[in-house]
Amino acid sequence: MVQRDSFPAEYEALRIDRPLPTSSKIIRFQPFCEHKLIRLGGRLQFADLSHTEKHPILLDGSHHDTLLLIRHSPIQLHHLGVRVVLSHLIHKFWILRARQNMKKVLRACLPCKIANNARGQEVEAPLPSESVQPSTPFAVTGLGFAGPLYTKKDKSAKSYILLLT
Repeated sequence: MVQRDSFPAEYEALRIDRPLPTSSKIIRFQPFCEHKLIRLGGRLQFADLSHTEKHPILLDGSHHDTLLLIRHSPIQLHHLGVRVVLSHLIHKFWILRARQNMKKVLRACLPCKIANNARGQEVEAPLPSESVQPSTPFAVTGLGFAGPLYTKKDKSAKSYILLLT
């Protein structure tokens, strides 16, 4: 369906074994029709790859269904970025303007945004000497206190935190 919408003239020409129009934007890929799908030709005939990897299915990157496919891939791949998503999809599909459309989709993906945010670069204070010098157990102890915190079990109550280290 994506191929019929995106490349109608090319689809019909390949389906009935006619030459592609010279103005076609996919003519350089040496496409051919197999089982009603446009696949890429190419130079990998003798490579030790599967048929799908040698001749991927051609898709238009700006088509809505292709964008849905691109949008679904980062979820499967745990939001690892453009290169990982592209290498995953390239095993089955050749997407025109793939990198450009992937960047557009990944910019709108909230988990991808969070993963690519700049991290804080604060300089941490040095640890106290008591924490880094060898000593016997319980030679140095620490005390932390916080509160009041308002909690609600049966009724509202004040609570405090005491941390002993």
